[in-house]
Amino acid sequence: MIGNVVHFEGRLLRADSTLKWLLVLFVAVVVYALTHGLGERAGQRALVENSRADQDARWLEYKAEAKAREIERAEAQKPQGEYIWGPRSPHTVGMWYGTQVVAEPPPLSALAIGQRDLYPAAHKVVAGKSLALGSSDALENPLALAAGHFDLAFVLLYLLPFLVLALSFDLSASERETGMLRMLLAQPVSLSNLVLGKVLARGTVIAVLVVAASLVGFLVAGDLDFDPLGDVVGRFALWLAAALLYAAFWFVLAVVVNAFGRSAAANAVTLATAWLVFVVLIPTLVNLAASSLYPVPSRQTFVAAMRVENESAQKMNIDEDALATFIVDHPELAHNIEGGADRAMAGVIRDEIVSRQLAPVIERYTAQRDRQQALIGRLSYLSPTLLTHRLLLDVAGTGTTQQQAHLSRVHAFQREWQVHFVPLLLAKQPFRPADYDSVPRFKGFDEPTSVIAWRSLDALLTLFFIGLLLAIIGTRLYGKYEIAR
Repeated sequence: MIGNVVHFEGRLLRADSTLKWLLVLFVAVVVYALTHGLGERAGQRALVENSRADQDARWLEYKAEAKAREIERAEAQKPQGEYIWGPRSPHTVGMWYGTQVVAEPPPLSALAIGQRDLYPAAHKVVAGKSLALGSSDALENPLALAAGHFDLAFVLLYLLPFLVLALSFDLSASERETGMLRMLLAQPVSLSNLVLGKVLARGTVIAVLVVAASLVGFLVAGDLDFDPLGDVVGRFALWLAAALLYAAFWFVLAVVVNAFGRSAAANAVTLATAWLVFVVLIPTLVNLAASSLYPVPSRQTFVAAMRVENESAQKMNIDEDALATFIVDHPELAHNIEGGADRAMAGVIRDEIVSRQLAPVIERYTAQRDRQQALIGRLSYLSPTLLTHRLLLDVAGTGTTQQQAHLSRVHAFQREWQVHFVPLLLAKQPFRPADYDSVPRFKGFDEPTSVIAWRSLDALLTLFFIGLLLAIIGTRLYGKYEIAR
């Protein structure tokens, strides 16, 4: 009997011109979101390619110049081991030229741009200065940062509930008001089966839309050129599970609201209010609570402090006390700085002093940021929208966890860069052309899908059990439903 209800409801839905226009509009919005996401990822890739091309060109130029100077000194019979400035100086190469680290766009960044626009896209790594809170080279439109990007994740989180509620706000109210419900129940069908059939018919429409939009998004906007193939299938399964559970939440919420037996208009107002609460109000209050309870020191404060410390360090004379402190911190370099510090050594020591002075500011910023993220993670269980948002960004590789992990790898790479260049600098060794091929290289990292799945398990189970609980409540309320007013 449920099959018959689903069949007839499907015929009614196909005959509904309003629904057709809603579906056309939703498809158009999905197409626009995918197009916008592709454009954003194309811009990110262009940044990566341009940065790499520029880095390679500059590196070849430096290497060629170093080779030319080496030949010139050989012809002039000058000592090759003499410490010089320029492309043959480890101080110049390591502390001034440096290298550029650019974040590769994740495989599915076109589907969910997420937190990428809140973090620097590129970092210049040098042997002396700390990366601190990130590079200021990458600029972003502040209006885009405030409003967010229009991608497929935005469509699923904010607009899909509207479509679900438009299909389900009137499951039985109008039929009860017109007396049609009593006539329908005169047939061999129970009220629970009738409502279930209506939900299944409408849910099938939504499920097809979600699966189709996600599949097209993965095939068209997703970068599937990564191994193994199981990662692609796993990411798609996680994305689909999150989106379908989110849609199911709104369906069962609509069932509960319908089960109270009020008019269709009252149901619509109640569900619209629920959308405002779960999609707008709770996320806003969660962010407000996190920023109020754990305020993060502003970047302007840090930049001002860094400027003051740099200026004071430049005016500082590297006396015996500063040199002794540096030797205590780096005893392995003591044999390289006997007899005092020259200009290059003084620069290394000044950078060390600046980093030490800025460490409390950076630690305070990091601690507050971590507390904020932990609080947001705990409070996200108050809203299915926040949970689903976290899931989709995790799957796409653009969430806060991935961005923080990338920053940690960049900081580790800078330490590796320092370990490589500072001993050469202090030993006053020339930087030969062959040394350009042995400098450290930054290696990217793709998080395995199994790690993402394990981290997402609690949020998926929470969405499932919330939906199950609402379904049970709706079933019990419909058991007390008044067929006639």
